[in-house]
This record gives sequence, structure tokens and C-alpha cells, in this order.
Amino acid sequence: MQLATMLATSSQITRMVRMDVTLYVEDADLSLLPGMSPAIEWAFGETDGQVHISGNILEPKMEGHIAIHGNDSVNNTITLSKKAITDDGASIKIKGLENVVENVSMVLNFKDNVISLDHFKGKLGNGSFNITGKAILKGIKGLEDYELNMECDKLDIQTAFYRGRADLSLNVTKANIERVKEFFAVIDEKRKSELQLDD
Repeated sequence: MQLATMLATSSQITRMVRMDVTLYVEDADLSLLPGMSPAIEWAFGETDGQVHISGNILEPKMEGHIAIHGNDSVNNTITLSKKAITDDGASIKIKGLENVVENVSMVLNFKDNVISLDHFKGKLGNGSFNITGKAILKGIKGLEDYELNMECDKLDIQTAFYRGRADLSLNVTKANIERVKEFFAVIDEKRKSELQLDD
């Protein structure tokens, strides 16, 4: 059998294999985050939601949501890293950042091949941030397009190399990132050419 025929047959079989998977994150906890990212020192807070995945591997379809929320009806004080934290919402301690990201909440919606970030917000000191956005998946090939919008108001940043407040308004799109990559590629080619001339 020729290679082209084998690849075509493989693609047809992959499309025929149907998925029917539901991921549950109800009553889960953010304490798993440190195991998923080395940038997270610790985290706590409740998660909720479920995502149903159907279709085939090449063109999966999703339906559902994932949320991070606090327990506003409970007012406990939890001691972590020798600091008392009032449980007004989810909290995340990022390595290298001395203060804690508090009152964290998030809603992530899934519909067909679109992931929408309704909000991801929280407080850092007396400041706050909110991130919204959308990503479009192209099967197993990854992201077809995406956009993130971030608004920061008087974020209290306390690190070993910077201490102060920050106001930020940022828009990130796939097109913008591609332009940045192209810019640095041109700079890199110019640098290589200059090195060759010096030789």
C-alpha cells in the first residue's frame, strides 16, 4: 500500500472514532496547582463545573464551563507561610511574589471549538486585575486564533527586584504575537549577517 493511501486511510479511521468524555471539576480544590506549575507556591479555593467533549480527535467539540470561586458564606482564617489569610475567595501564592493574589475568581466557558474566558480576576494588595479573552481551537493542531485583554489597577507588586504599584492595559492577539516574532527574526538575521561580515 502506498504511503499516501495509508495516510488517507488513517485519517478516515481517526474521523470515524467518536469521543464521549465528560470532565468533572465539581468540589475540587486549587491545592493541585503547585503540582501542575512550578511557578505556584501554594493555592486554595473551590472549583466547579464540567466539560463534555464529543466529536472526533481531529474535530473535537466541547460544551460546559469551569469556575473558580470563593466561599463567601464562610469566614475562616487560614495560616499559610506564617501569614493569616482570610478566606474571602480563592488565593494563589506565586513564587517570587511576596504578597498573595487574593479574592480570585474565574469563569471559563466551552462551546464547540471556542473557549471563552468570561473573567479571571483578583486582588494584589489594594490593587486589582481582570483578564478576559477567547481562544478558537483547530482540532489537535492547537490554537487557530486567540485574544486576551488584561486590565490592572494599582497592583501592589512586591518582589526582590521591584516594589511598587502598576497600572496596565494590555491586549494580546495571535496576530500581534506573530508580528513580534517576525520583528525579532529580522533582528536575529541582521545580527547574524553582521557577525559574518566581522569574520
